[in-house]
Amino acid sequence: MQNNDANMQLDLSVLDYNFELEPEQRLINHQRSFELLQELQRAREELQLNEEFKLTTESTSRE
Repeated sequence: MQNNDANMQLDLSVLDYNFELEPEQRLINHQRSFELLQELQRAREELQLNEEFKLTTESTSRE
């Protein structure tokens, strides 16, 4: 299996940008990203619970 160089390239501009930031700013950015990820996970869990509740109520209303 051959490696395709086009598929293996990384966007180093993001790394360059981060290295130009002060450590405090990198930490702030990291914390914001982490908080966004947590919020998305909570939203996904809430949607799953709502979907499970909807399926449960639909099945009990048919009985």
